[in-house]
Amino acid sequence: MHIATRLKQPILFFLIKFLLFFYILYYLYLGYVAVSDARGVYHWHIPTDFDLIYILRNALKYPVSWIMELSGHPAFLSLRGVHLKEGGTIFISFSCLGIKVMLVYISMILAYPGKRKLLFLFSGLFMIHMLNVSRMVALLFMLLHHERNKAYIAHDIFNYGAYVIILLFLYLYIKQKDSQISLSS
Repeated sequence: MHIATRLKQPILFFLIKFLLFFYILYYLYLGYVAVSDARGVYHWHIPTDFDLIYILRNALKYPVSWIMELSGHPAFLSLRGVHLKEGGTIFISFSCLGIKVMLVYISMILAYPGKRKLLFLFSGLFMIHMLNVSRMVALLFMLLHHERNKAYIAHDIFNYGAYVIILLFLYLYIKQKDSQISLSS
C-alpha cells in the first residue's frame, strides 16, 4: 500500500501540472485568436510578421505546395489554402494547424520534470508539423485520385499519429530522465 501511495502522488502531481499548463496555453491561444481574427469581436490589427496563424498556415502551405510541385502536380497558393491546377484544393483552417495537438505535447513536456526540455520540445513540435504536412500532401493526392470519401479519414489519422508521436517523445523524455537518475545514483 505504501508503494502505491508513493506512486500515486507523482502521477497526480504530473496530471495537475499537465492540465494547468494545457488550459493556460489553450485559453491564451483562444484569446489570441479572438484578437487576431478579423471577424472577431476584439480584432486588433496584428502585423503578419507576428501573426501566429499566418506564420503556421504558411509553414504548412509552402512545403505542401513544394512537395506537390516536385511530384509533378503544379500547385498555387491562396491566403488560406493550396490549390492544384489539375483540381483539388485544401483550405487550412484553425483546426488544421495542429495547435491543439502541439499544446498537448508542450504541456506534457513542461509538466514532467527533467532536463533537455528544449530539445524535446522543438524536435517533437517539428515531428508533429511534418506529420501535418504529410497529411495535407496525402489529402491532395486523395483528391487528385477522386477518393474524397477517404480524404475525410486523413484528419483523424493525423490526430492518432500525432498522439502516438507525443507518447513516443514523452516516453523517450521520461526514459532519458530516468537514465540520468540511475547514472547519478
